[in-house]
Amino acid sequence: MKKVVIGMSGGVDSSVAAIILQKQGYEVIGLFMRNWDSLADGELNGPTTTSGICPQEEDYNDAKAVCDKLGIPLHRKDFVKEYWDYVFTYFLDELKNGRTPNPDIMCNKYIKFDMFEKEARRLGADYIATGHYARLKDGKLLRGVDSNKDQTYFLSQVSNKQFENVLFPIGDMEKSEVRKLAEQSSVAASEISQLITTIQNETINAVAAMHSGVEKVNGGASSVNEAGESFRHISTMVSEVEENSRKMESVVQELAKGTERITTAIDNINEMSRQVANEAQSVSAATEEETASMNEIADASRKLASQAQDLQNSITKFKI
Repeated sequence: MKKVVIGMSGGVDSSVAAIILQKQGYEVIGLFMRNWDSLADGELNGPTTTSGICPQEEDYNDAKAVCDKLGIPLHRKDFVKEYWDYVFTYFLDELKNGRTPNPDIMCNKYIKFDMFEKEARRLGADYIATGHYARLKDGKLLRGVDSNKDQTYFLSQVSNKQFENVLFPIGDMEKSEVRKLAEQSSVAASEISQLITTIQNETINAVAAMHSGVEKVNGGASSVNEAGESFRHISTMVSEVEENSRKMESVVQELAKGTERITTAIDNINEMSRQVANEAQSVSAATEEETASMNEIADASRKLASQAQDLQNSITKFKI
């Protein structure tokens, strides 16, 4: 059985590429590339994600979850120094010279199809594979079937020799087909279901907290400060709902546009945002300061309702 080492990012494309390789009878091994030092932008001092870990760790965890689901091993390789020397330094030099750099091109040339390939050989690979939308025929690089997702431009500096023994499993597929296969395999579907449930629960809790705050004001706060504190709490909850809406947008864009569960989830968020707006507008006896705060909350709620509607409209433009 031929062995293929595939670059796993945790995304849908590389996940589906691994599934296809398995179905074709290859022994598949995942390899996650760590190309950036989190200390360089302070991520380890203060994670930039709501999960409390830096984004590249989230990506690794996603890739690990997929590989565990498929029953394939996942290795991790540090290319931080190489990425800095061959990609980021180039990026900075181009900017200094007044040119627009494209670091992805250099990353493919020096990291993915050079350093990565060497590590794959060390792991005993007969082939390497990635989730690029591109094709190879008779040693020539061809555009991916999906013209909207074609990535051959980013592979333009990779030599023909570097393409030897390279596989592009999804190059003959449309993005919609990739998403459909991900859903059917349940590799992505299980993650979608779990994430939607989390978002919905967080949103329900936020709305309940808002409702409690409004009732507290309606019941008569003992002081303007107490009322103001209630409004600040409500404002925080609105921000959480907006953040949940942004999370849902990311899920919709990357994994689950067009599914019934996503449609239902967005409908729920839309309804919740309308409830928040109605609750905020019902407080008519507040002080001028409180009234101004409630107007801001109502505006935030209407904005959230609009965002949720935009998400719902986006479903018609994308298919999983």
